[in-house]
Amino acid sequence: MSASPRRAARPVRALVAGFALAASLLPAAGRAADLVPVLHSVSYAGVWRGQARLEVDAFLLKAKELGFSHVELVGKRPHVSPLDHDTAARQKLRARMQELGLTLACLAAWGGGSIENLDRTARRFLETFREMTK
Repeated sequence: MSASPRRAARPVRALVAGFALAASLLPAAGRAADLVPVLHSVSYAGVWRGQARLEVDAFLLKAKELGFSHVELVGKRPHVSPLDHDTAARQKLRARMQELGLTLACLAAWGGGSIENLDRTARRFLETFREMTK
């Protein structure tokens, strides 16, 4: 059974809302001074053969060691899947990032599977991003 076009559009609307929220939290782009280097945790997720795998805290320490002030967290296992990180876990992660002087530039959204799963995942991404950027 296929989903109705209206129902199928919900995850897309939720992701667009997430991107709009993210854009509202960042300074206006266009000048070189507004561009900030960001280290993406997928680089240390161990998903490709031969790639280093660091847990989230070790990744944050590596970002700090390399001189980054901003990070992008991969929003799926093994890092920060919104389906696995409840409010307490997100608050703990946010506190750790503040302790290290790191800013969350992006929570990289990944979803898949059924429309229902994508819709649920999109809602959790928005919830997670809002909480991490308060």
